[in-house]
Amino acid sequence: MKFLFRKLFDKLASIEAGLLSILLIVLFGLFSLLFLSVWAAYLIGTELEDRAAGFGIVAAIYFVFFIFTILFRKKSIKPFFEEMAKDNKEK
Repeated sequence: MKFLFRKLFDKLASIEAGLLSILLIVLFGLFSLLFLSVWAAYLIGTELEDRAAGFGIVAAIYFVFFIFTILFRKKSIKPFFEEMAKDNKEK
């Protein structure tokens, strides 16, 4: 019985470590994206001599990405994640 609990505990610890790693990667990625976006907005705004226009352009770029994501989610995004899940099940 102790062996079963030990094996279960090891498996849960492994899952928790994997989830924590993914969470940290996503968190650092989001902060990087945030700071790069602010930097790009200031850079564009400085070149145009209008900071609001720089932030507007960066927001418009994100909006275009959002629209493409909505339009193509069933054709490209969903199959990508389904394939990734299928590969994980095989391991």
